Amino acid sequence: MHKAVFLTDCSSRIEIQYNYFKVESFGMKAVIESGGKQYIVAVDDLVAVDYLGESTKKSITFDPLMLIDGDKSVIGTPYVEKVKVSAELVEHDFKGPKVTSVKFKAKKRVYSKRGHRQHYSLLKITKLS
Repeated sequence: MHKAVFLTDCSSRIEIQYNYFKVESFGMKAVIESGGKQYIVAVDDLVAVDYLGESTKKSITFDPLMLIDGDKSVIGTPYVEKVKVSAELVEHDFKGPKVTSVKFKAKKRVYSKRGHRQHYSLLKITKLS
């Protein structure tokens, strides 16, 4: 297990978040783009991406932005040529956790509360070829 530290600046204070992840030295990984976001994927990974719309396709292909194989890496301009990442649609539409925002004005008895649940699609990476 390795420890990564992410620093975020939130209104003149710095929050430190620790994220523990496992680094594997074997297997090929790719960086794909979906919905304006980038994801690091490997074969047999489950990835929750933003909702892909009302599509009836069961398999999706991506052009990788970067390919990582052990110590070697290939960076595309903008995509890596002759390489495709194939994914299978496991679950089409599921909701993420609820995010609640509250506006409150002190001494006025005025508040408003909103909730939001983001929709996601679940993909299983089948092959890198």
